[in-house]
Amino acid sequence: MTVLFAGCGGGGNSSNPVPKTLVSIAVTPTNPSIALATTQQFTATGTFSDNTTQDLTTSVTWSSSTTSVASISNTTGSNGKTTALAAGTTTITATSGSISGSTILTVTTATLVSISVTPTNPSIALGTTQQFTATGTFSDNTMQDLTTSVTWSSLATSVATISNAAGSNGRATSAAAGTSTITATFGSVSGSTILTVTPATLVSIAVTPTNPSIALGTTQQFTATGTFSDSTTQDLTTSVTWSSLATSVATISNAAGSNGRATSVAVGTSTISAASGSITGSTILTVVTQPTSMTVTIAMNPPITSLAVLQFTLVNDPGATYNNDFTKINQAASQQGTAVLSGNNLNIGVFSTTVFDTLATPIIQLSYSIAPGSGFPGVQVSPTGIIAGTGMNADPVNPPLTPSNFVVDVKYN
Repeated sequence: MTVLFAGCGGGGNSSNPVPKTLVSIAVTPTNPSIALATTQQFTATGTFSDNTTQDLTTSVTWSSSTTSVASISNTTGSNGKTTALAAGTTTITATSGSISGSTILTVTTATLVSISVTPTNPSIALGTTQQFTATGTFSDNTMQDLTTSVTWSSLATSVATISNAAGSNGRATSAAAGTSTITATFGSVSGSTILTVTPATLVSIAVTPTNPSIALGTTQQFTATGTFSDSTTQDLTTSVTWSSLATSVATISNAAGSNGRATSVAVGTSTISAASGSITGSTILTVVTQPTSMTVTIAMNPPITSLAVLQFTLVNDPGATYNNDFTKINQAASQQGTAVLSGNNLNIGVFSTTVFDTLATPIIQLSYSIAPGSGFPGVQVSPTGIIAGTGMNADPVNPPLTPSNFVVDVKYN
């Protein structure tokens, strides 16, 4: 796949379009297991030569290596949905041109025991919708999302209807004040809950997160929460109409399954709005250049003012990789201790450092590299132990440290 995007020229000359090419395809979920006669929705995510990503679920060609075990759809509205036909395994592949990605699907012989419909007994305002989820429990004690596999029904359709259409399965739409039993059925097994529709009217919409910043090439999921005249609140993410004021900076989806998901297009800002009738809520989305590295500074609060061995664990968000270097500042050269990374496992490390400073807070500075398309990863710091003194005089610090004893600052570069 090759995508063209326009560049900016100077001196009055227009530049030629710069092509970006598809590099890889990731198929998710990875290696799932499902029960016989159920379905599994797969997603294909493409990574391009400019390090941006894109959902390709509806544009790739899907295939199953063993169609007797599971088939997979290329039909509009159900692209990437597999149907389990027999116990066994099959390779599910998504292909675009010469690029493909795959995963293994396992079909088990487990039988459905019960269905749980959630949320339980919700109340919604007249004129709004409610998304229900059906979760099946099987004979092997596994659980599976059956929302798109069950048949949905509403006992009182004059109060609320519910959809069985692809892309909106399980979405109830209110029609009048009252109550209705919402049921999900799969074969002879069913589960249900009560939906209450109130006459409350929408007063305001809050769009969250508030004023976020994301890296170019990444996405941001927004949520719309409505406040009603009876002071109740409701998630309206799938029922509002989303819009982006500056579509050259970011677009936002109103498609089923991705409502409220903004995709960055260029560096800049855009107002993201959610509207329902005459009520609107908004926030500002800022798109910035993807950072390539970050510096993490860790200080103690309160400071350690005697010789001590400090141990703490750092857990990085995906995309950040520790560069195996550190700097200790605010200490004299003769007081520089050692910091050793041990037990490194997918960016999880335990650092032991000897600190000694009677004049200022000892500070440790670590550097990380950031993978393209990873946004702004963070680092969580947790104490694992601290020993004051050395040799025979070494004693554990009491009371023990908590994460609040660490002051962590992250600077992106």
